[in-house]
Amino acid sequence: KRKADDEKKAALEKKRQEEEAARLAAAEAKRKADDEKKAALEKKRQEEEAARLAALEKKRKADEDKKAAFEKKRQEEEAARLAALEKKRKADEDKKAAFERKRQEEEAARLAALEKKRQEDEQARVAAAAEKARREEEQARLALEKQRQADEAKRKAAHEAEERAAQLRRQEDEARARAEADAKAEREREAARRLEEEKRQQALLAERKAQEAKRQAEDAARRRAEEQARADERERAEERARAEEQARRAADERARLATAKGAGAAVSSGGAAPAQQPLAYGFGGKSIDIGPSAHYQRYQPSGEGDFGGGDDELDETEGASVLSKVTVQRTVDGSRVGVLVDGGARYDLRRKGKSQLVLTLFDTRADNLNVRRVLDARALDTAVVRVLPTVEEDVRFRVELTIELRDQAPVRIGQSEGMLWLDVGNG
Repeated sequence: KRKADDEKKAALEKKRQEEEAARLAAAEAKRKADDEKKAALEKKRQEEEAARLAALEKKRKADEDKKAAFEKKRQEEEAARLAALEKKRKADEDKKAAFERKRQEEEAARLAALEKKRQEDEQARVAAAAEKARREEEQARLALEKQRQADEAKRKAAHEAEERAAQLRRQEDEARARAEADAKAEREREAARRLEEEKRQQALLAERKAQEAKRQAEDAARRRAEEQARADERERAEERARAEEQARRAADERARLATAKGAGAAVSSGGAAPAQQPLAYGFGGKSIDIGPSAHYQRYQPSGEGDFGGGDDELDETEGASVLSKVTVQRTVDGSRVGVLVDGGARYDLRRKGKSQLVLTLFDTRADNLNVRRVLDARALDTAVVRVLPTVEEDVRFRVELTIELRDQAPVRIGQSEGMLWLDVGNG
């Protein structure tokens, strides 16, 4: 058998060498064909160049012949000179062509010698490598055969013991696999039960959340509808009161307008004036019992205004204070603007340009529609022209009263009769 293997390997090696020789021969034939093709292309290029030069020379001579009719003497001299130059050029071209042919022949011979040497080196290397591989393979095969014989003897001795041990291991593995399969199936059933229970709980939770959201939306819609109904009812009652008040005042309107120029006249929006104040007229509204004296405290967010103030944080989400009245009164020395806030309020006063003051009431809501309307005080003919309210009730509760002045005037702040007063132009 070993001899047959050796003969088979020798046949395979011989076949591989023959294939390698055939491949090298094909490569050499291809390279020679490429060299011949390149030589043919070079020869064709040289012939085309020679034909082009001949055509150019023919054209040049024709041009020179045409010129000779005009300058015969110059033509003869030029022809002689050109003939000498042409002769020299042809001689140079012949020399160059001979040098180029010699160079090409030498290059072809050098390449042929290099290729021949490369092929010889390659054949020698292949033969040496093949011989070395064959010897190493033979040595390895002999060593493996020797080791195989020794291992075979050992395997025969341990084969029966291994068979018995393998039989025992297979039985143990089968029992363990059955136990693990049963445990895995039980775990999968338990996981499926837990997953189903979690899905059911999530569905119940989602249903409860949806019901709660629906109930909250319904409650919010109901509250908004009730608040809107109450607001509409209050507005209708106030409209009726204003209509009755206007009907009652119609008779003495001219008299009040005539006396508006005198000290103590006033225009108001919201509740009735306090007892010590002069009689006020304006947009009407419900009466307010002042009760205990309200307290007004200066407050100013950091970096705002020109009247000073504090920088502590203020919560404006409750709307604890309620603005119920805004009034403008004529005084002996000028005019004053008063606000009535139930429960008092924190406020800030700042200038806006030369002819505007901005009174800000923090955490304050508007009690009625009257204090939301523009208060026109032009009939009093004082420094105060109008009071324009701005009410915020979405993110925070805040009322800003923009007081328009005829011209820039000094302002003094005071509190009396439960109201906050701004004395404008009173020295």
